[in-house]
Amino acid sequence: MGETAQLGVLHGNQTIYLLKETPPRPTALITEVGIRLPAHLTASGRSMLSVLPFKQVLAYFAAPGSFPRLTGSGPSTARELHQLLREDAARGWAIERGAVWEGAPYRAGRPPRQLPGVVGYKFSSNENPFDPDQAYAEFERGDDRIDEADARSRHPNLLVLRTFSKAHGLADLRVGYAVADAGIIDLVRRGAVPFGVSGVAQAAAIASLAHRDQVFARVSRIVAEREHLVGALRTQGWTPPDAQGNFFWLPIGDRAEEFAEAAGRMALAVRTFPGDGVRVSIGERAANERMLELCAGFGAPG
Repeated sequence: MGETAQLGVLHGNQTIYLLKETPPRPTALITEVGIRLPAHLTASGRSMLSVLPFKQVLAYFAAPGSFPRLTGSGPSTARELHQLLREDAARGWAIERGAVWEGAPYRAGRPPRQLPGVVGYKFSSNENPFDPDQAYAEFERGDDRIDEADARSRHPNLLVLRTFSKAHGLADLRVGYAVADAGIIDLVRRGAVPFGVSGVAQAAAIASLAHRDQVFARVSRIVAEREHLVGALRTQGWTPPDAQGNFFWLPIGDRAEEFAEAAGRMALAVRTFPGDGVRVSIGERAANERMLELCAGFGAPG
């Protein structure tokens, strides 16, 4: 078709470019295979972010310094990013105007597309990969849970990503896996970091899979605590959105930092998103009761 095409994926809050195909007279692009760029600054990154639930986007940008600027332009807060992603989703594609390289012409991301029950990113046609992030699949209890086997049978271009960081509790080992058609996996391997998963991480993952009954029992306890917390907060007058992970979200706007300081005084840790809210991970019952005590004293937003 005479167009330059790139394959990129989200890795946390970064866009990683895995593959690039160019015609005889290619369009000049700054990005090359193997390059990582802040996802909130690139059209391709924002196109992928725009089809995700915003609470998942917030999790990617939780750490301090999550909004670097390369040229002085681009979103610098979660609120600014949220507004841009809403515009991208409504438009069907994203635009980057000099946020990566000053004076570079803007680039338009390809239209995002959402399959029934599957969040993904459309690169050019129905034959190209979609990659739903299933990090919290074990914690989901809604009616719209993804049946991965059924989805892959109906959509052979589906790339399912799983991690051992959440339900399996192996976040420090940075290990996970992907399930897809052999041709898609071949493309992913071309951009994979050599020896990216240690032998220790592989052994731990295999051991965890061999004890899935214990994993599922732990997840059930976390889900029960999550439902207890969210229900009690709603009784107090809070309005947390439905949670399907091992955390919940409190939209408290400009009081987020004040809430985090109060949490610290009660030996509680939260992820703060100044101007938007806080993300609260589900802990043991004693810590959860202190969280309810804190929220009751802090007072739900009026």
